[in-house]
Amino acid sequence: YFEVGNITPAAEFNIYVDPEAAEIVFQSNIKITVLPLDVTHKALVTTARNDAFRALAKYSPNPDNALKFMEFLTSPEAQEIYAEVNYEYPIAHGTEAAKLVKTWGSFKADKVNLMDLAKLRSAALKLTEIVNFDG
Repeated sequence: YFEVGNITPAAEFNIYVDPEAAEIVFQSNIKITVLPLDVTHKALVTTARNDAFRALAKYSPNPDNALKFMEFLTSPEAQEIYAEVNYEYPIAHGTEAAKLVKTWGSFKADKVNLMDLAKLRSAALKLTEIVNFDG
């Protein structure tokens, strides 16, 4: 955990604006991996990685909808939302970064393996509890 939420110090945009939907997802029986927000600024998204995500749709209970959703997430429309609302570097060609994001300079992909980062999640969570991060 390296970064605070993108809405409040403890809140991520999607969960903040629709906590009921988040609760449904988190209370479901599907396997979920939650990663800290900063990985969205450092993960290299390539065509190969997007193809891998599309392959995951094959095993979804609703593969057609899963594929449509993943295609939407990489669309210029969705990337515009990510750029302007979440202040993320857009991955779709032709989508401009938000004015604030442009002040950060060019996107530089981090070579950190996300699985290595995920191994630190438990220790990071303990630290946030020790310092009473959420007050």
